[in-house]
Formats: sequence, structure tokens, C-alpha cells
Amino acid sequence: MAATETVSIRERLRSFGGSSRRSAVLKGTASAALAKVLTTAVSFVSLPLCVRYFGAERYGVWVTILSTSAWLAVFEFGLTDTITNMISAAHAHDDRESAARYATNAVAIAFCFALLLFGIGLLIWPHIDFARLLNVHGAGLPAEVSRTVAVACSLVLLTPMCTVGLKILSGYQQTHVANTATSLGALLSLVGLLIGVSMRASMPVLFLASNGVLTACGVLTLVWTLLISKPWLRPRVQHLSPEIARGLLSTGLPFFLIRLASVVVFSTDNVIVSHYLGAAQVTPYSVAMRVVMYAQLIPAFVFPSLWAAYAEANARGEFDWIRRNYRRTMAISTALTIAPLIVLVFAGRWIIRLWAGPVAVPSEALLLMMAVWAVVSGMTGVQSCLLGAVQRNRLQAIVSLLAAGANLALSIFLVQRFGAIGAVEGTLLSYTLILGPQSFEVRRYFRDQFKRPTAETLTL
Repeated sequence: MAATETVSIRERLRSFGGSSRRSAVLKGTASAALAKVLTTAVSFVSLPLCVRYFGAERYGVWVTILSTSAWLAVFEFGLTDTITNMISAAHAHDDRESAARYATNAVAIAFCFALLLFGIGLLIWPHIDFARLLNVHGAGLPAEVSRTVAVACSLVLLTPMCTVGLKILSGYQQTHVANTATSLGALLSLVGLLIGVSMRASMPVLFLASNGVLTACGVLTLVWTLLISKPWLRPRVQHLSPEIARGLLSTGLPFFLIRLASVVVFSTDNVIVSHYLGAAQVTPYSVAMRVVMYAQLIPAFVFPSLWAAYAEANARGEFDWIRRNYRRTMAISTALTIAPLIVLVFAGRWIIRLWAGPVAVPSEALLLMMAVWAVVSGMTGVQSCLLGAVQRNRLQAIVSLLAAGANLALSIFLVQRFGAIGAVEGTLLSYTLILGPQSFEVRRYFRDQFKRPTAETLTL
């Protein structure tokens, strides 16, 4: 009788947890949809504005710096992804003390990395010829490029600290709050850009006006989360622990390797195209990539909320719920990615001409190749969301690094022979290398979990 009552209690708790988790996912997805629509609208307005303001060559420099500066954000060693899983596990067991320790050490690590990288940047920045690297020679452009790089890198160094606040909110399944902060930052960024353009600001000033607002919103979100929304997370000296810090960095290492590989795949194409073909060729390439990535917006709505839900369900041992939702997400995500891509393949060049101007129109072959890449990328994204949440990402990290190296070599080789389309061909081939091993790891995860005896079986 006692055993039966125990099973009944566990079933009720799991039912409640599933219902609460489903509500959090739906709320997070709805807010992510609203945030993505808003940030996409901001991007939709700002991109053609920048193209027309800068011209083909200077916009190519602008977008290359914007994407390449993201390299520095990688050097938080997977901390921001790890903190979501740690907070989710602590939240599942209502353990505020552990959550406070994780939050304090995460913020301290992010701050120390920012100081370290800023010092290194001060030493090496004067010795790098950015104009030669990006193949630009316009009057006054080399000095402007160098100053813009300095502004961009300084802002990016604060990105890990900003992201920690958003990830903590995700760990508590309050992704909708994080999405609200992101939406506000996007709106203020557009305001800053419009003011800068109206004042005919230089590139570094315009970069600070538009992107500095995003950083400020992230810092304020972190402060609000730790001091007001969740005061039990307030950083305390006694919570600093070398053991916890090492644990966060050790657990985050696979995330770091995956993110590093992602940066190589996404951020090097603009540099390669600019270096070998000229900065003006970056404009149609980057605009086409932006348009194709719009097709992945709807599937991306659910990922942040679903990651936290997977992590909590994994901590509770609710593997059947994870399997059902993974299969459903993969099917719906793939369908929602393919549908808009069909429209873009046939009408994308006409849309881009009206939207961003003739200098931004890519070739038909480039647009088609990017559409194929977007489908493969969407499938790997669904897999990565699950593997990251359940911390089964070591194989993924190794394969991602190998694929990133292959992407870099292939892109350099193919761009010199086939032009800008060679960059996306190298990216597509590298993603294909990732898809197979990730699929194997997902199947192995489900096989391993369903071989385990459940809590009910052990109780009975």
C-alpha cells in the first residue's frame, strides 16, 4: 500500500512538473516569437539603411567587423550555456543556496575574463593592420576601421556578463523576461542608429550608438536579476569557490569548443570573402545570409525555453517527455524552415533588390546554396538544443572542431576558385559532417536512458 501511494505521489508531481514546464515553454516561445519579430523588424529597417548610408565597400567592412568581433564573446569557455543547466537543476530541487553559488562564480569568471582580454587587446591592437586584413584602401578608411574594431571589441568583452543574466532567467524558465530585455535593447539600438545616421556620424561613433545600447541593456538585466528579481542570487564573497569555478569551466568546456567551432563557421566567411575578393563583395554575401537566416526565425523561437525545459526534465528523469517533444520539434522545425526558403529561392533576388538596393543582390546560385545550408543548419540546431541541455555534447564538440577546421580550409580554397559561393559551399560541407555524429549521439542518449530502471520500478 505504501509503495502504491509513493508511486501515486510521484506521478502527480511529474504531471504537475510537466504541466508547469509546458506552460513555461509556451510562454517563452510566445515571448520569443514577439522578440524575434521585433528584432527582425529592427534588422529589416537597419540593414538597408546601413547599406545605403555606407555604400558597398564600407558596409562590407561594417558587417565584417560586426560578425568578427563576436569571436571574443567565445572566450567565456561555455560558461553561459553551463549556467542554464546548473540553475535549472537547482530550480528543479528548489535549492536556492546552490543557485546563488553558481550565479556568483559565473559572474566572477565572466568579469575576470573581460579584464584579461581587455588587457591583451590593449597590447596587440596597435600592431594589427586591419585595413590590410580586410583589403580596404579608401581615403581615411584604414584609420576608421581600426577605431571601429576597438569600439566593437570593447563592447563584446562585456557580452558574457550580459548573457549570464539572460541565462539565469532561462534556467528559472523565465525566458519571456529575457526576451523582453532583448526586445527593448533592439528598439533602443535602432533609435541610436537612426540618430547616428541623421547626424552623419562616423563608423565607430555609429557602432557605439547602435550596439552600445544592447550592451547597456544586458548589464542592467544582470543587475536587475541578481539584486531585485532574485535577491537570493546576490553575489557574496563567501559564495566564491575555486571548486565551483573549476566545475563550471570543466562542464562548460564542450560548450566552449562547440561555440568556438560555430564562430569559425559563421564569422570567418566575411573575412575570407573580404580578404580575397574585396570588402564590396561581402555586402551581397552577408545580405543573402541574413535573408536566409530569417527563414529560421520561427523554429528558433522555442529553443531557449525548450533548452531549460529539457534540462529540468532530464534532472527529474522524465525521458519520455523529452523524446516526444524532441521528435515533434524536429518535424515542425524542418517544415517551418523549408516553407519560406522555397519563396526565397524563387523571389529572393527581387526582394533584396527592392529592400537593400542593387549592390546587395546575390547570384541565384549563391541564394540556392544558402537555402540548402539553412535546412541542414536547422536540423543540427534541434539536435544541439537537446544535447546541450542534457550535457551529452563531448562528441559534438570534437566533431564541431573538426568541421570548423574543414570549413576554414574549404572556404579559403573554394572562394579563390569560385568566388563568394565557395564560402557557403565550405560551410554546407562542414555542417554535413556534423549532422551524422550528432544524430548518432541523440539516438545513443535515448537508448541509454530507456535502459535504466525508472524511479517507479525501483520503488515497487
